[in-house]
Amino acid sequence: MGLLLGDTTGNRLVNSSDISQTQAHSGQPVDITNFREDVTVNGTINCSDVSVVQWQSGTTVPPAASLPPPASASPTPSTSGGGLKLKENAQEFDQRRSKSLG
Repeated sequence: MGLLLGDTTGNRLVNSSDISQTQAHSGQPVDITNFREDVTVNGTINCSDVSVVQWQSGTTVPPAASLPPPASASPTPSTSGGGLKLKENAQEFDQRRSKSLG
């Protein structure tokens, strides 16, 4: 699951569409149709929400498929020793995470 501040369209990317959508609902009270645009969570869509979305523009959430699987909390059975394999998995996870964060 990914959650991205300012992603009012829900497409895992904050861009001009999110800014436009938030600006279009500015001045409205929050309801079931526009709750995503209330990024400051104060019950009203206003210039503060627009500013936050603009500030977040260009940010993304990586696709779930590109995220490495979490390291196992328990040793992985292997012929080379469970503890050693767990350490290798954790190191591989850290390397993949560093690459994906750029």
